[in-house]
This record gives sequence, C-alpha cells and structure tokens, in this order.
Amino acid sequence: MLFRSNPAGDIVGAFDDAGGNEHAFLLRGGIFTPFDFPGATWTEAYAISPRGDIVGQYGYDDHVSHGFLLTDGQFYSIEVPGATDKGDANTMPFGISPDGTIAGCYHQGDPTGKILEMTGFVLSGTVTTFDPVAGTMHTGINPQGDVTGSSTDGRSYVVAVADGVRTWFKVPGSAATKAQGINAAGAVVGWYKDAVGRFHGFLWRDSAATTIDVDFAGVTQT
Repeated sequence: MLFRSNPAGDIVGAFDDAGGNEHAFLLRGGIFTPFDFPGATWTEAYAISPRGDIVGQYGYDDHVSHGFLLTDGQFYSIEVPGATDKGDANTMPFGISPDGTIAGCYHQGDPTGKILEMTGFVLSGTVTTFDPVAGTMHTGINPQGDVTGSSTDGRSYVVAVADGVRTWFKVPGSAATKAQGINAAGAVVGWYKDAVGRFHGFLWRDSAATTIDVDFAGVTQT
C-alpha cells in the first residue's frame, strides 16, 4: 500500500511479506527500504515531511495501535494523553507538516478491535489538541497547519488554522467521502463511495469535486 509522498518524491507505505507480516517502507531515489518499529509485530508508515520525518503506527497482537515518529534515524512513540490508560485505544498519526506538527486520530475500541469512539487530534510539540467535534478523523495537514479529515457521518472537512472555521463537503451523489490529504493551496484529495458501492478517487478544489479513476481499475483511492 502506498500512502504519502513529499515534494522530493519520497514515498512511504506498508507491505506484507511472504509470511503475511506487515512492514513499513520508504521508497527514495528508486531504493526500497523496509523498516519496523523496534519490537513491533507490524508497522505502517502513513506520511513523510519535506525534511524526511515519517509518521505512522505500529502494534502487537492485542488490538492496540501506537503512533510513531521516525526522525533522524530515531523512533519515538506517540500516544495521545490518557490513551494507555483506556485499554484498547489507538493513536494513529496520519499527517505531518514541514514544521513537524502532526495530525491524526484517536480511537477507543473494545477487546475485539471494534471502534467505539473516534476523535481527531493535532500534536504540536508536546501539546495535543483534540477536535471538539465527535466522530472525526484528521488525515492530513498542510504547511500552514490547515487540517483535513472525515467524520463518521460520511462527510469530509477542512479546518483552517487561521480562524478555526470548519468547511464541510461531500462529493455530490456519494454515499461517503473520505479526505486523505491537503496541499498548501488548500486542494484536498481522497476517495469516495458512489451510490452503488464503487470506490473512486477525488480532487476537491474551489468547492468543486473532480473524480479520479485509474484506467481499467475497479477501485481507485487517492
């Protein structure tokens, strides 16, 4: 799975080996480098900043996901405040800005891994700010600090850092719209499910959606 790239063209994501074990990877200059959080059963990389800092998540066989930051060759675990005291909780960093601000999602689940609660968060330095709107998932952040994400009701949003104003949107006619990333110009990419259950990529720019479908593909997700 390919997740994100940075302006230099570095790509991060995750893959399964022949034994079914999941590992993160960095693709840089044509060189594929797999990596794992030390001691973890599985690792996924979600985003990479212009300076090469990588965020993602890792875990063990216990339905609990932990976030990580990989910077200058050093791993750091990311846990939202109180997550480790709530049993089956998940910290999922999905985006990182050039200045190192991280956007992600906090999940509270039951022992089977079923999600019971979902809240977006922004981590700047040591300060974690939770989204006041319930059922949100921050999935991207741009250089200005604007955040994009989606909610459990099938809509997506952009929250402007300048004034905190939230703009909701949905691809017309879609059953669900899931924003995944936002650039410096405020353009959002993601995927949506149409009325008959098919998946398509989209670009949302200037309050209008453009569908993205890879030729001959049954499913496209951006």
